[in-house]
Amino acid sequence: MDKLVSCIVDYCSDFKRRPISISSLHECRRRLIDVVGCGLSAFHEDATVISRKTASRYESNLNGVFPNVLGVELNVAPEMAAFTNALGIRYFDGADTFPGGGGHPSDCWAGLIAVAQHADADVRSLFESVLISYEVFYELFQASNLRAKGIDNAFYVTVSTAVGASYLLGLSKESIAHAISFAVVPNVSLGVARTGELSMWKAGASANAARNGVFAAMLANDGMSAPALPFSGERGLFQLSDSFVMNFRKEVDKPRIFDAHMKTYLCDYHSQTAITVAKSLHGKFSACDIQKVIVSTYWFAWNEVASDPSKWHPKNRETADHSLPWIVAGVLMDGNFSENLFTSQRFNDPILKDLCARVVVKEDAQLTNQFPHRMPCRIEIFLKNGTVLTETMDLPHGHPDFPMDDETLANKFLMLATQVMAINKAEDFLNHLWVLDLSESCRTLFKHHFVHRRLDI
Repeated sequence: MDKLVSCIVDYCSDFKRRPISISSLHECRRRLIDVVGCGLSAFHEDATVISRKTASRYESNLNGVFPNVLGVELNVAPEMAAFTNALGIRYFDGADTFPGGGGHPSDCWAGLIAVAQHADADVRSLFESVLISYEVFYELFQASNLRAKGIDNAFYVTVSTAVGASYLLGLSKESIAHAISFAVVPNVSLGVARTGELSMWKAGASANAARNGVFAAMLANDGMSAPALPFSGERGLFQLSDSFVMNFRKEVDKPRIFDAHMKTYLCDYHSQTAITVAKSLHGKFSACDIQKVIVSTYWFAWNEVASDPSKWHPKNRETADHSLPWIVAGVLMDGNFSENLFTSQRFNDPILKDLCARVVVKEDAQLTNQFPHRMPCRIEIFLKNGTVLTETMDLPHGHPDFPMDDETLANKFLMLATQVMAINKAEDFLNHLWVLDLSESCRTLFKHHFVHRRLDI
């Protein structure tokens, strides 16, 4: 067995003996509420409609065995439930993240829920699998830095989901090793999914990763064997990347789930502080009075959301919600962040397009030195009369040092869910998630909480 595989297997196998605090279980509940809200909000988007159509080909009447698709009365194979639910969760880019190239551990939730429902696992077991997945995700990301090799962060989702799903299925050490190999060998995904003008596959890459993680664990559960040395073997991953080791912490006060940054706004994380700064500057000028806007930020933010010319001319939401100049220009004009920034009407708005063209984004070395512990942003607005307005912020709401409280999270869920269901139904769903008993079957997670009861509506 690969030494790296052995390290992950040992961590997963020993997890049952680790104490889990009440605060950790509560944090899992909070993240569940967050991902469900994000998934519901994207219910009517073209990409999620397509994913449900695809998933419906794997439909089953065995409601007690096949998992639910979020928001609709549809039960499908676990792999396809993972795919369509993960695509909805990721589509608006509103769930948690490990900034700096880590991607979104929240993408693992859909796959783990699907396996938990399939296996009739209880809520506590689901939460334990989530804690494992976040740990594996974080340590793999920190150790490997695969982004530098052109490998997409969806790779972390596949491996972490496979490990968490293996835990839910109660796999032996040998079978977990096979599941990890099945996650690694066929699933080295390319970072082109998140560069240039973006497509629906920005969310689809994460959904596919969740699906592949589930499939890896299911194959291992059924007895399929996998390559023994997916990392260190000849033509293994280490021949595409530098070799690396993972070091799991033995005793911790707070698991890695607390280190995943939550989002206030449904867009790329590196725009979160800029949105707050732009909101504070709104109303102090007219758009026609602006000569130029300089946004100073850290290198990773510049590279991720402001280094490509397409960011100044977005034609779809996928590109626009990863465009720092577009988001800053829109919030400076509107005074708030909303889905209104991502409509076809706004993409053709001459005033907004003109203001966006006057936005300059540059790296500031001093701000780069603060990342990833801080997410600093400075906006300077130069008016035609010579006045310069400046605002700075370094922590977005949802950062581990500026956490989102339960009330704010509940308001976020209701804001998202009421885009597709009545307020009373959204409140009922929220209350259901808050009071889930840890011994309750995961098959009740989405029960009776539908946007529609028929797939074709």
